[in-house]
Amino acid sequence: MVTFTPTQWIILLLVLILGWVLGMMSRSGGARWRRELAAERELHAATRRDYEARIAELERERVRDLPPERRSAIDNLDLRRP
Repeated sequence: MVTFTPTQWIILLLVLILGWVLGMMSRSGGARWRRELAAERELHAATRRDYEARIAELERERVRDLPPERRSAIDNLDLRRP
């Protein structure tokens, strides 16, 4: 009969716990997290589009408030970002 030392029992216990943790991580419940991540990314993209639209609106208002001679110089600039 094979006997184990206390150190070998601890290693065996740690390997079993690691296997349990890896098994729980790889189970099908991961799909829920992928869906939530996709939803979060979509929400972030929508928020960013709203912010960029608001910035563009504020820039147009700022240009409208400028005197006509300054406005024509600004209208000739290409402000699109690559």
